[in-house]
Amino acid sequence: MTEQNINKSLYSLLFTLLLTAQAFSQELPFGYPDTERTKISINQGWKFHLGNPDAAYFEKNTDDTTWETVNVPHTLALTSLALDGLQDEKTQLTFHRNVGWYRRNIMVPENNNKVFLEFEGVHQVTDVWVNGKHVGKHGTGGYTPFHFDITRYVEKGKENQVTVLADNRRSMVVPPD
Repeated sequence: MTEQNINKSLYSLLFTLLLTAQAFSQELPFGYPDTERTKISINQGWKFHLGNPDAAYFEKNTDDTTWETVNVPHTLALTSLALDGLQDEKTQLTFHRNVGWYRRNIMVPENNNKVFLEFEGVHQVTDVWVNGKHVGKHGTGGYTPFHFDITRYVEKGKENQVTVLADNRRSMVVPPD
């Protein structure tokens, strides 16, 4: 098994919350407002559940108290150096082809005009919900960064629940498969 195939079986999640607040009322040249941006890492303290792709774990009332607490980057399952006795072919039809659910609460300050979630990479298809509402899906590939504008989904000045479904099942329409 090549290093490329080993890396393909792993994925990582890196989440960043990007908050934009109006700092001054004065305009900069070209009509852009003078804004202050704050970038906050939210990689710590995620709740994680392996499996159940058709579950509705994005619903706000989902009990995640028994889920594992993890930090990202994270992989769906740790693998031994012998790849757990992998007998799969080089395209890995079944090896680590599962889904993982991640949930975390974030506080969004009252004074933020725009709120974005930035992802440095999630393997391979990603669905995101905020407060139980579907924000979007990223299915361009497992190794591409992407972001979602979640401004209209958050409640400012309150805790907001973010749910991420990382789907690593084989897909013939999503690279690298």
